[in-house]
This record gives sequence, structure tokens and C-alpha cells, in this order.
Amino acid sequence: MRQNNFDNIILNNLIDKYGKNLFGYRTIQDNTYDVYYKKEEFEQFTKNMPIRHYHKYYHGQGGELFTTTYKGVIQPPKMAAVASSSRFCYLALCDGAPHIQVFSDVTFEHECKIKNKPSFHPQLDAFSASGNTYVEVKCHEIFNTGKEKSLGKFYANYIYDTVEGIGFDLYIDKKPDSKFDIPYSHFGLMNFPTYFDLKQFLCHLLGIACQNKGKEDTATLAYLFFRPKTSDGALNDELFAVFTKLQSEIISIFTSPVIIKFCKENNIALKAYYEYSEVMEPLTASNTHPLFL
Repeated sequence: MRQNNFDNIILNNLIDKYGKNLFGYRTIQDNTYDVYYKKEEFEQFTKNMPIRHYHKYYHGQGGELFTTTYKGVIQPPKMAAVASSSRFCYLALCDGAPHIQVFSDVTFEHECKIKNKPSFHPQLDAFSASGNTYVEVKCHEIFNTGKEKSLGKFYANYIYDTVEGIGFDLYIDKKPDSKFDIPYSHFGLMNFPTYFDLKQFLCHLLGIACQNKGKEDTATLAYLFFRPKTSDGALNDELFAVFTKLQSEIISIFTSPVIIKFCKENNIALKAYYEYSEVMEPLTASNTHPLFL
């Protein structure tokens, strides 16, 4: 399955429920993007956000609320996409999800600073301080074929050593002094993962470990994915295959000795779920399904 197939499943489910009139974002260049909400609908969506959530998205690193320009062509805001992970995150968690330890104090676009890193720190999609739970949310991003397979030289000290007790401490004769390939085989993998973003995961773990250092409470990093329901048997079989492979990658990585050791040393628990529903909706115990517990 490709990303456009996945997007269209979500779009068709939305059209079945709400009709066609909400969709088709038209830019000032008169280009229309079918798998996006209309500009007017998106603007109303953001106006309805509580101000504290709107400010987090407005000032977040992802630029979720703004149009961008690529090679002179204006692109709609990412959050206007029907398969946007930030949109899914907001709809699923804005009122909390106590069954996964996310409560009403949830905030979005939460920065986790890595010690000594000069800029561009990891940013988790959601965080609940009362549950000490960080959530990374994925929707159609799992189909991104351009996942980063390398890390900048800054991370060498954390991957092949430790910084003030935080790091993966992998053995190597000489630490790299420039950008380096992620040593995926150390994380339980025969090949680089197709659906799971390994680079982002490692960076997020480091950020959470730095935030949680010295605290007694266990921090949880929970992944949340969206799996749309579909009555099309062939598409449902394809989605089943995708999520089976995704789960296999998650289990391999999360249960690798290096990750188990890191999480134990830094008091971090790992979990992964998917919401199973026709359209994106608040996350509940009944629509939540485990991928890793």
C-alpha cells in the first residue's frame, strides 16, 4: 500500500460520513488538493481549538498551521490534510485519554531538550505531565519512503558512549566525527525499518531521558497510530499486512537488549497502540488496540 491509497481510504470514509463539500483545499495559486479539508473548514477547525492548544501548534517546530512553498508552489497546511498526524493527535487526545495515562493537562508539540544540543531538539506530539506520558502520533507518515537513515555527528557521543550517564554506549573502535549511518542491527533489526521511524525514536528516547533524569516516576513513551476501518476486503488485507509489519518492527526494536537496557537505566516504559475507527475520533478504551504493552 502507498500513502495515497491510505489517504484515500480516510478521505472516502469522511465523505461517507460528512459529504464531499468539506474537502478540496484551494490555494491562492488556484491549485486544489483533494485529500485536504477546504481552507474555510480548516480555518474553522483552528478557531474552535482552545487557545492553549492553538498557541502550541502556532509556535511549534512543525509549522502545522501554515502554508509552505515548494519549488514555487504553495502547499496547504499540513494539519489540513485528512491523514495528518497532528490533526489525528489533536482529535484523539485533546480531551485526554486516561486509559493510556494521558489526562486533561495534555499539551501538544512538547519539546524535549537533549543536553548540550545547540538547537532543534526533539518535539513530541503530546505530553501529559500528570501521567508523565509522552505520545508520538503517526498517521500516513508510516508510508514515507524517505525516512532518515543517518544521524549528525552530535549524536555519536550518545550512540557510541554516554553523556552524564545517558546514552546507548554501543561498542566501536572509533567514534565517527561526521554524519553517520544508524547502526540498526544493534536495535534488533535485520534491515532498516520500513514503517517505523528509528531515527526519531532514538532522538525521542534521548530527549525523554534528559527530561526524566533524577525523577523517581517512570516516564512512558507511547506511540499512537491510526488504522482506518474499510469495508473493501482487498484494502483491509493490505492494511492488515502493513500493521503486522509495523508491529513486528516495533517489537524487534523495543525488545532489543540495547533498548531494554537504556529504558531500564533511564526509567522509561514503552508502549504502542493504534486507534481503529472509520474516522479520527477521541481515543477511548473501545477503539484502542495494542501493538506493544
